[in-house]
Amino acid sequence: MRGYVILTLFILCIGSIGLVSAVNDKLQANFGTDGYEIKYPNIFTFKQNSYFDFNFHVFNLTNGVPINNATVQCNFHLYNQTGDHIYTTDRVPHDPVTEHGVVNEWVVRMNGANFSNTGQYSYIIQCNDSVRGGFVNVPILITKTGVELTTQEAIIYSILLLGIILILIGSFYFALTIPYSNQENNMGEVIKITKLKYFKIFLIGLTYALFLWFLNLLVGLSDNFITLTMYYGFISFIFNSMMNLSIPFIIILLIWSGISIIVDMKVEKRMKELWGTKL
Repeated sequence: MRGYVILTLFILCIGSIGLVSAVNDKLQANFGTDGYEIKYPNIFTFKQNSYFDFNFHVFNLTNGVPINNATVQCNFHLYNQTGDHIYTTDRVPHDPVTEHGVVNEWVVRMNGANFSNTGQYSYIIQCNDSVRGGFVNVPILITKTGVELTTQEAIIYSILLLGIILILIGSFYFALTIPYSNQENNMGEVIKITKLKYFKIFLIGLTYALFLWFLNLLVGLSDNFITLTMYYGFISFIFNSMMNLSIPFIIILLIWSGISIIVDMKVEKRMKELWGTKL
C-alpha cells in the first residue's frame, strides 16, 4: 500500500510540472505620454552559449512615427539570473544599411559567452533625447536547447511519462516473477523445460530500454524547466552511463540466451534418452 501512495505522489509531482511557467510576463513601460516607444521581436528564449542579435525599433509614442535621429541615444543593459549587471553599452549603434537594409533599427550584438549559464536573464533598453525618452524591461530565458516547453507540451510530457512508468512497472514485475528454472520432480529431475525463461530474458532487456526512455524524458524536463536545472547534470550522467552500457548489456543478454538454449537442448536430449519423450 505504501508503495502505491509513493508512486501516486511521484506522478502528481511530475504532472504538476506542466503548470510551471519559467518566464514571467513581459514588462514594457514608457516615460510620459509623448515619449518614445521601444519595440522588439517577441523572442524570449535563447540557446546557451549562442551568439545573439538584439534588434529593436524606436517610435514616437504620440504618432507612431519611427525614429531615426542622431540626437536620440539608446542604452542597453543586461542582467543575469543573480541580478549581476554583466553587460552595458552607452550608445547602441544603428544597424548598417548594408546588412539588413533597415535604417531605423538599433542592434546590440551579444557574444555567447555572456550566456554561459542557463536561467532567467533580463535586459533593459532606454532611449532618450534632451526632452523625452522611453524604456523597456524584458525578461529572457536561456536553456540548453533554446526552447521553452509550453504548458501543453509539458502536459504531453507528463502523460507520456506516466504511460512509460506504468509499462516499466509491468515489465519489471513480470521480469522478476516469471520463473527461469526448469520444472523438476521430487527426485530433482527435470520433467519440463520452461520456455518462458526466454520471455523473461526479453523482458529484462525491455525493462532496461524503458528505463532509458524514462531517463531521457527526465533529462528533457530538467533541461527545459528552471526549477529542475540543478538535477540535469545528475540525471544526464545516469542516462549517458546507461546508454554507454547498453551495447555490453545486449551482448550479455544474447550470450545468456545462447547458453540457455544450449543447456535446454542438452536437457531435452537427456530427457528423450531416459523417457523417450520430446517436449
